[in-house]
Amino acid sequence: VADVNVTGGPERQVQVLLDPARLQSYNLSPGRVTQAIGASALDLPAGSVSQGGTQTQFATRNTPRSAGDVAAITVDSASGVQVRDVARVRDAAADASSLARVNGQPAVLLSVRKGSGTNSVQVADNVRAAMEAQPLPAGYSVKLASDTTRETRATVKDTFKEFLLAVGAVGIICLLFLGRLNTVLAVILAIPISISAAPLLYASLGYTFNIISLLAIIVAIGIVVDDSIVVGENVQRYRDMGYSPIRSVLLGGSEVFSAVTAASFSLLAVLIPLSLMPGILGQFFSQFGLGIAAAIVLSWLESLLFLTVRMAYTNDPAPITWTQVPGVLRRFPALLQASLRAVRSFGGWTGLLAAGAGLSLGLRAAGLPGPRPLRAGRPVRPAGSPDRHPARPRGRRRAAPGPFVRPQPERGAAPPLGRHADRRPVPPERPTRHARRGLRVHPQE
Repeated sequence: VADVNVTGGPERQVQVLLDPARLQSYNLSPGRVTQAIGASALDLPAGSVSQGGTQTQFATRNTPRSAGDVAAITVDSASGVQVRDVARVRDAAADASSLARVNGQPAVLLSVRKGSGTNSVQVADNVRAAMEAQPLPAGYSVKLASDTTRETRATVKDTFKEFLLAVGAVGIICLLFLGRLNTVLAVILAIPISISAAPLLYASLGYTFNIISLLAIIVAIGIVVDDSIVVGENVQRYRDMGYSPIRSVLLGGSEVFSAVTAASFSLLAVLIPLSLMPGILGQFFSQFGLGIAAAIVLSWLESLLFLTVRMAYTNDPAPITWTQVPGVLRRFPALLQASLRAVRSFGGWTGLLAAGAGLSLGLRAAGLPGPRPLRAGRPVRPAGSPDRHPARPRGRRRAAPGPFVRPQPERGAAPPLGRHADRRPVPPERPTRHARRGLRVHPQE
């Protein structure tokens, strides 16, 4: 921590209240007392000492620290008059010129500024730990009002997300153009191997992660796959020509060695001078250039050494023709049954729980929402909305009051008799053509 600025709290002040009668009795002026107090505060350089390449500065300081020290200052050396003889000295607080409030409550703000060359995230974590461990009087509490490292933490999480998205995009594009899953997996595996060179270099040089260094890692994702794509595609071409895996690696790798080396070293010829720029601008581009340069060097080695070894000892699966598709689909139920039997075993349950826990932890580390349990419940109708299914009253249904008529029987059928005859309300009839002309038609009884 380089500095702590206090805002809103009472500022200590040693007040000197002069007595005019005593000043007149000692034949002293107020300016004489002010001059004596100012002269007592000495802060003079005393020299420096150089040892082991380190220079230490020394100073002579004689500053009053309490009201008693101010009262003991000599005003007149001839008569031995001190400040306490002509004034009353008290330790008080200065008049407040500014106020600090947090959520409408008066507070004292402590602005902590980190030192040069230190990790801001680590300093923030140490300040949080000190806040939690600090005992306070009754009625006082410590709260974090602002933290500028939240943007840095969010940038790190976004970098991890962008890394996963970039790996997925590179894999899809390579699969579309190369057409072989084995070659695509060999190329995708080159991304984390090559990118790991940048954090290792930052750790060895004492650099910390910031926006510039994280930007270098994001940019390097699209560069480190170039050499692997060139080598992998050429090796696959010799495989398609009928050569053995080892023979294809030897012919394909040696054929593009000069091209891959020229492409990688041409990028290094631009990035290394960029990282050695002087001045403040060079300090910003130093991490950017060195991070990408380290990733490019490791990607060059990975494409010529690790990628070729992986492709030499892995075989491509036989391509499936259209005539073999029905046979593959017929094997799917047996594969599904075997998978279900494996899951029902102890090892299957253990693996399933471990996979679920790993997926949950991975989503939480990436800042993505994790799986949530499903809850069954009855939907609640919002207040004020019409009820489409009103509650039906219990008991015997009764028709609304209105005109009741006896339905006419069909031709050839006897009309219903008795007290259980069907009686239904008749809806109002629409006016007929005769009614529109002025004739009134009554319902037939």
